[in-house]
Amino acid sequence: LSLVDLDHVSVSNINRQIHALDVTLGQAKAVAMCERIAGFHPGCVVDVIDEFVTPDNWPQLLQGSEPTALIDACDQ
Repeated sequence: LSLVDLDHVSVSNINRQIHALDVTLGQAKAVAMCERIAGFHPGCVVDVIDEFVTPDNWPQLLQGSEPTALIDACDQ
């Protein structure tokens, strides 16, 4: 599983994002989600990519992997 996100957890995320908790405020979202996943599926291998995704850089961000699915969870 590859998680790509440059953003950080903020108070406004708490009501709508599973990794957004008081203890994760200010933490990189990809790292917070990786830790959350480890809490319920410790065997899941997660690749954390702390980058901003653009139409031009996504192939390089996922270089070396062969994803079977891509999920865009942007809120903009």
